[in-house]
Amino acid sequence: MARMPQVYEKYPDESLWATVSFKTRLLNGDLLTGTPTVTECSGTLYFSNIQINTSTMILASGTDYEETVSSGEAVQFLVASGDAGSSYDMVVSCSTDGNVAPSQDMTNVAQIDVIRTTKN
Repeated sequence: MARMPQVYEKYPDESLWATVSFKTRLLNGDLLTGTPTVTECSGTLYFSNIQINTSTMILASGTDYEETVSSGEAVQFLVASGDAGSSYDMVVSCSTDGNVAPSQDMTNVAQIDVIRTTKN
């Protein structure tokens, strides 16, 4: 399991698209496959539209964590709900296709902070 360096932020009343990269953990030539899952232990957050990315994307653009991922190297999902002032660990899991090494299950953890209750 690996912890992602970037921290997501959202308001309690908004939904946010999040993308968690597995690029640095995949062997050259391996890709994600199957049905990814996203969970967090409190059950407060709601996750939907969980999928493996299907196009090249730039993640965390303009930050120290900027990364370009190709198709099949990340998991995208929509996250909603959460209590203002709370931080949550989103546990993202997926399998690899085994093109280079035997297929394996991988898990990454990304943090999301739910900030003040109203937008300015």
